[in-house]
Amino acid sequence: MKSKLIGLIGLALLAGFAILYRPVASFQSNTVARQYANGITVTATTISWEPAVAYEQATLMIVGSNDFVLEKTFAATDPLTLEIQNRLTDGAYTFEWRLTPIIDQAVLNELRNIDSLETRNARVMELQAAGVLPTENLNEYGYFTIANGAILLDTEEPAYQAEADTSAQGTDGLTPQGVITSDTSIQGSLCVGTDCVSSENFGFDTIRIKENNLRIKFDDTSNSGSFPNNDWQLAANDTNNGGANRFSIEDVSGNRIPFTIEAGTPNNSLYLDSSGNVGFGKSTPVVNLHTVDGNTPTLRLEQDGSSGFTAQTWDVAGNEAVFFVRDVTNASRIPFKIKPGAPTGSLFIAANGDVGLGTENPDTTLDIQNANASIRVATSNNTADEIMTFDTNGNLTISGLLTEASDKSVKENFTAVDSVAVLEQIVNMPITMWNYISDEDGTLHMGPMAQDFYAAFGLGVDDKHIAPLDANGVAFAGIQGLFELFQTQDAELDALQQENDELKTRIDELEAAVDALLKAQNAQGE
Repeated sequence: MKSKLIGLIGLALLAGFAILYRPVASFQSNTVARQYANGITVTATTISWEPAVAYEQATLMIVGSNDFVLEKTFAATDPLTLEIQNRLTDGAYTFEWRLTPIIDQAVLNELRNIDSLETRNARVMELQAAGVLPTENLNEYGYFTIANGAILLDTEEPAYQAEADTSAQGTDGLTPQGVITSDTSIQGSLCVGTDCVSSENFGFDTIRIKENNLRIKFDDTSNSGSFPNNDWQLAANDTNNGGANRFSIEDVSGNRIPFTIEAGTPNNSLYLDSSGNVGFGKSTPVVNLHTVDGNTPTLRLEQDGSSGFTAQTWDVAGNEAVFFVRDVTNASRIPFKIKPGAPTGSLFIAANGDVGLGTENPDTTLDIQNANASIRVATSNNTADEIMTFDTNGNLTISGLLTEASDKSVKENFTAVDSVAVLEQIVNMPITMWNYISDEDGTLHMGPMAQDFYAAFGLGVDDKHIAPLDANGVAFAGIQGLFELFQTQDAELDALQQENDELKTRIDELEAAVDALLKAQNAQGE
């Protein structure tokens, strides 16, 4: 009697759920078989693929336990075959073939020159609609198991199909096929499958599915109007020898598998709490996305090239030593790091684009605030290679020339200068030797005070600073004033020289006249 009840219950569940075995090779690409419709071939020693579309390059990635990753890239002219005999340890592996499509270079250049992400995405959609860009990733994936150094080949477990009017369990008198056309309630537990027994111990199970191929299919028969009719399937484990131990939600109509959990997945690998927070490795997530790992939790952002764009992979990760961004594609360089304990506001970008270092209220394009604020520019970490230093005392030291703008096109309000008056101001300005209060002992400087300089010439932004350009201008004007004085003195000297020459001529003439008179007198006396 009990066995008959179990049989009736089984028929009821069959009517409600439509339990189905379906060979995975005909439904999905992620199976281990010698030959598949999608062009993937797996032998005991190789994995190969003959895709039905042209491509620029292909990449094969194999992932296994203990963080094992093997990745190989193939050119379009290379055979897509990887020899794996004795290269992998025994265990279960997942593989993925990924194609980079052939995209016209002009299209790629156009997209790369679009700065706005929104504009780029809109253009991508236009190109996809026109058939210029692919609408889906050109990827295929699957599973295999290595035993004794070789891949286990596909040996499917047979799907049980009981014949009409025979018992699935032998002689218990159950009819294997039937239809119940009325509502049915079952008060108790239910076992469905060819391996259910009359003495099933359910424990706390309400429904148990029990046989060697386990599938629950949702077969929507809607066929009119715009009613949704997609078919779905819950699948437990591959049906192939060496296949994956997995639980998947399969889009039967779309021939896709959007969700899979492999056997052995750690506790709380994916956890959604009642507030909507998501935990990765965390059963008590406290933020929207909470990731936990014992060593450097990492988020990988991978553009795989399957949409035509250049492949690029970034990692965002952190540990007890540093938070960093890693450029995986380019030799895993790390262009950005933050050490634990970095002060608040160490790097701040305001809404207007101003950058603050040590401040969350930058007033300029780059605002640096720190008790020991300084700037160092060098070609390497060696002090000898310093190009420029700007220390906490405001001292700027450069290893080359200081060049200031002095182009006429950037100036206005030109006024003539009385260079002699400038020279007089220079002469009257106190010049002393001194040192800055912050200078080290023994450091000396020479020059005027900014207050005296500003009072004399009114140059610069205030009376606390002297710009090198202004000091140079005053020096040039003073030189010109000195030259003017020299010219005046030269003119005066020339005039005096002329007077001297005239006097000398007159004296010479007088002396000649005197000599003539004397000679005349002497001649008369004789």
